[in-house]
Formats: sequence, C-alpha cells, structure tokens
Amino acid sequence: MTQGMTIHLDAETVAALQQLKRQIEHGVPAGTPSFSLAALARHAVRKWCDHCAEPVPAPGADNAGTEG
Repeated sequence: MTQGMTIHLDAETVAALQQLKRQIEHGVPAGTPSFSLAALARHAVRKWCDHCAEPVPAPGADNAGTEG
C-alpha cells in the first residue's frame, strides 16, 4: 500500500524552492538531467527530517521486557 500526503506551499516557499533549483542547476555541467520542483520539495523535506528528527520508540515498544 502506498501512502502519501499533499502539501500546499505558500508563494514565498515556492519562490525559495525555485531559487534553490536555479542555484543547483547553475552549478551542474550542461546536459545534466533536471528534476522537478516537486522532487526538490520532497528531497528538501526528507533531508530536513533526517537532520532534525530524533529516533522515538514505536508506541508500546518502549521499555518492553524491562523492569524498572
């Protein structure tokens, strides 16, 4: 089963993503395949989550099998 979420970004965020896309594309060799703004947004969100999120035990899994 595939799960997903639709996120609506405000105009300032879209403009920032467009600027980031231009910046990235400016620094790559000519002929390098481009990517969509949606792909960049997914990548940026994922990288932010990977950077900021700390592991948290799944509900019911914390301290399983231990006495305290």
